[in-house]
This record gives sequence, C-alpha cells and structure tokens, in this order.
Amino acid sequence: MTRAATIDEAARLVPEPAILIEVASPSTRLADVNDKVEFYGGIASVQHYLVIEQDRRRVVYHGRRPSGGLEPRIFREGEIALDPPRVRLGLDALYRDTELAAP
Repeated sequence: MTRAATIDEAARLVPEPAILIEVASPSTRLADVNDKVEFYGGIASVQHYLVIEQDRRRVVYHGRRPSGGLEPRIFREGEIALDPPRVRLGLDALYRDTELAAP
C-alpha cells in the first residue's frame, strides 16, 4: 500500500510505501527481521512492516510508534490491526490453504 496519489504498475519501486509485507524463508529470516527493519524504519511513510514466516505460524509485526521508531510484536494467532488505514489481517486467513492452517 502506498500514500502516493498514483503509481506506475510497471515500476519496481513504489513511492511512499505505508505497508510493507514480506514472506520470510529460513535463509532470509535474520535479514528480514533485523537488517531490513532498521532500513524500513528510516522511511517516514512506512507505518507497518510485517514478516510472515512460512515454516511456522508466526508473523513479526513492526508498527510505527509515536516516537518515530518501529516497535516489534509477534503474532501467532488472532488479528493484526493496521491503523491507518484501518485494515485487519487475520492469521487464519494468512495461513489458509497451507499446512499451517488452523485446525
């Protein structure tokens, strides 16, 4: 999601991203959770950064704090509220049709 009025669908970079979501693999997990959060935290438009793990039911969520930094939280169940823009992501929906789906 972007805050920009328009985006070029063919562009490799999205201007003013507000939400960044990545699917981590075991080989990239440390970079996704450690290195990239520092980089993305420096982009003022980014309000939410999520790393969805594919080998276990877990989402590492980083939300923008009033002080300006990104604060981490770990979700294994329930919903993640992204506000703004008032979007809710349920872990059951994220992992539906995978071997990590809720019973």
